[in-house]
Amino acid sequence: MPRDFVIPKPVRNIRQHRTEKIRRILAARGMVETVTYSFMDGAIAENFGEISDSLRLVNPISTDLSVMRPSILPNLISAIAKNQARGIRDMAIFEIGPQYVDDSPSGQKLVAAGARTGLSQPRTWTNKSEPVDIFHAKADLMSALSSANIPVEKLQQKIDPPIWYHPGKSACLWLGKNLLGSFGELHPSITEAIDAEGPISVFELFFDNLPKMGKKQKSSKY
Repeated sequence: MPRDFVIPKPVRNIRQHRTEKIRRILAARGMVETVTYSFMDGAIAENFGEISDSLRLVNPISTDLSVMRPSILPNLISAIAKNQARGIRDMAIFEIGPQYVDDSPSGQKLVAAGARTGLSQPRTWTNKSEPVDIFHAKADLMSALSSANIPVEKLQQKIDPPIWYHPGKSACLWLGKNLLGSFGELHPSITEAIDAEGPISVFELFFDNLPKMGKKQKSSKY
């Protein structure tokens, strides 16, 4: 190999940097990362918004994997339900991956989603344990946004969550005209539809709506 040969350093874009930071902060908050299918049961998917024909598979490998997922949350809730059936009550899981609006290249969106249920942490003589609620979901989302160098002190909280959230125990976070995320308690009817036991606190963070930030901008603390 010539002496003047230089191996270039790998370059990661801002999304990749943010993904890694958010993954680390959520893990540091006691959440376990999961990887689920990008497909799901059509009947469950309909609880998370209208499903366009382009998201329905012509030849699904299984009847419970018949549509491309419009949200990561139903797969997380299904995982919680399966663990609850095995006697595991306290869970905190998250996933960073794609969800779909349609089958076009622009219809794939990168999202970080998380779900908690049961107690916030094991009870010990040094730790106080409490049932998870909307505030745990908000703290997860705010911590993730802060780690991505989003100025959390400038965020606006609005009571306009999607239909799968509890209308009285949820909200959305906006930065100007951009919806950055939603958080709160999952709607009880949807929890029941997936055969899970609530309450379940969840959040969603939308990477495509995050503003671009300069390298020198420091992250805000929350």
